[in-house]
Amino acid sequence: MKMVFEEDLFDSPPAYEDIYPNKIGCDLISKQKLSKEIDNLLELRDEYCRTYFTKHQVWPEGEGTYKGEMDWKGRRSGHGRMVWDDGHKIYVGGWIKDQMEGEG
Repeated sequence: MKMVFEEDLFDSPPAYEDIYPNKIGCDLISKQKLSKEIDNLLELRDEYCRTYFTKHQVWPEGEGTYKGEMDWKGRRSGHGRMVWDDGHKIYVGGWIKDQMEGEG
């Protein structure tokens, strides 16, 4: 059983910064690390039977960068990855005539 003294009752609690120093910095580092892990997971690996192109432009669904196969008209077609500039959306999967096809 712990003894509580009267002077302990009037101490103020520790500051948040004292308990969690550099918490904001740690969150930023963990988000960057997570972002790299997601990029590695969603990375397109070069295959001998596929040719990947990279194209950045304003697409019908928003501005972003596409890396993947394209048809002879320059449309997204085949396997590819689309990363929108807002950073909140990434699609990896099939494309047909500039449209996402199937589940990404």
